[in-house]
Amino acid sequence: MNNRQFLVPWFQRLLLAAAAISAAACVQENGWNSEHWPADDNSIVTIDHNLWQQTLNDYLLPAYNDVNRVDYAGLKHDGMTTLNKYLAEMSSVDLASVRRDEQMAFWINVYNAMTFKVIAEAWPVESILTLDNGKGPWDRPVFENNQRVLSLNDIEHRLLRGLWNEPRIHFAVNCASIGCPDVQPIAFTGQNLESLLTLAAQNFLRHPRAVRREGTTLHLSSLFDWYADDFGNNKTAVRDSLANMGDTATATRLTMPADEIAYAYDWGINGPESEPH
Repeated sequence: MNNRQFLVPWFQRLLLAAAAISAAACVQENGWNSEHWPADDNSIVTIDHNLWQQTLNDYLLPAYNDVNRVDYAGLKHDGMTTLNKYLAEMSSVDLASVRRDEQMAFWINVYNAMTFKVIAEAWPVESILTLDNGKGPWDRPVFENNQRVLSLNDIEHRLLRGLWNEPRIHFAVNCASIGCPDVQPIAFTGQNLESLLTLAAQNFLRHPRAVRREGTTLHLSSLFDWYADDFGNNKTAVRDSLANMGDTATATRLTMPADEIAYAYDWGINGPESEPH
């Protein structure tokens, strides 16, 4: 595989932008609520994510070329039994018997585990965008729970963004791309949810692919353009929201005056062979 940024044709960029806008609208129009997915906030039941943690331990490559990568070839060859067992166990979890924080951690882990599975099964892959005839796999039915068959878009937009008003979700789910926030090396749980969301946000925001400046131009990840409404109601509010999530240096980069804001996203696969740009 060539060490290069995956270049997205202009028409595909338009389709991706339209898809992101549609996904954002999906939360208001088609998002699930607490009646669709009830929880027991008095519950002491916890969900066991040890098999997902084992997969992360074995196949996540932290800070490889400055970005957390995934050994998809190794996963495909040696790790699918463990990953499939984890996903099968998650399919049978009674989510109505656990708290909301356990539910959020569950869906973040399942989203990332399903993305691992989709990419590993198709490996070698240059970009997730090459799957499903160039549309990406996000609308493909991939997971079942509570007698509902769900796509990755269902999990991210109808569930995570629909049930929780939490912009840090965008730093937790991973789309198998260099431009995406890192896969965390620790499985999310109800207990570590708050601290791990905060850490994921801070780590991504301090990286140049999320926030950097060149003169008076502020370069931001396209995530903050596609999902601007999740972070604020205008560009200034988005920058202020991100500044509050980041460390002091990040906040300074975001709040300094800028003549222009430019957005970019690297869709190259987050495997070990490709270089970030």
